[in-house]
Amino acid sequence: MISHSDGKHTVKPQYAIKGQKRTGELATGHEELERMRQHSQGIELSLQKEQELNAATHETLQQETIARHVSEQQVAGLQECLDENETHRLSLEEKHRHAR
Repeated sequence: MISHSDGKHTVKPQYAIKGQKRTGELATGHEELERMRQHSQGIELSLQKEQELNAATHETLQQETIARHVSEQQVAGLQECLDENETHRLSLEEKHRHAR
């Protein structure tokens, strides 16, 4: 700054240009920060949706695992019943052969 005899201060043109440049840089920085903030919010929203979908998929997987286990038990029970029936049938055939 330059001081005049009348007590008023004036700014040299070179300092005014630097100040304007810095003000522009600051505004650009604020705009970039806002863009990054909005982008970050979008990413956070996407992450939240993905986590919700993941939780739903996990729940479905658990239900399907339980259903498969129940089905496997039913198949094992039916196979045991078939085996018992086959053994009984063979026994009846053997008795029938001896009865002749």
